Amino acid sequence: MRNTYIYTETKKLIKKYGTRDPFEIMDQMNIVVGETSRYKTLKGYCFMSCKTIYVMISSFLSEEEKMIVAAHELGHIILHRSQLKMAPVQDDTLYNITRWKILS
Repeated sequence: MRNTYIYTETKKLIKKYGTRDPFEIMDQMNIVVGETSRYKTLKGYCFMSCKTIYVMISSFLSEEEKMIVAAHELGHIILHRSQLKMAPVQDDTLYNITRWKILS
């Protein structure tokens, strides 16, 4: 998937929901967000059950990390929605945020 596509989709989300906060966007999308202390190394995951989308974020993370993981999981939901029906989508790598370009 090309970065320009992700950039474009991100801009659309920000415009549609009037915020850059992934938690606010997920709330407006009726996505259920929760925290879990079940896994020490898994930062977050998302899944669909009975047509409801859930995002679980590790309670061991800082508030800044939770925001990053929430945005990451929202990306899975937007870009890979059909895969949510098969199994939880998870990624236990937190990306180096110093390489990220801040969208304006």
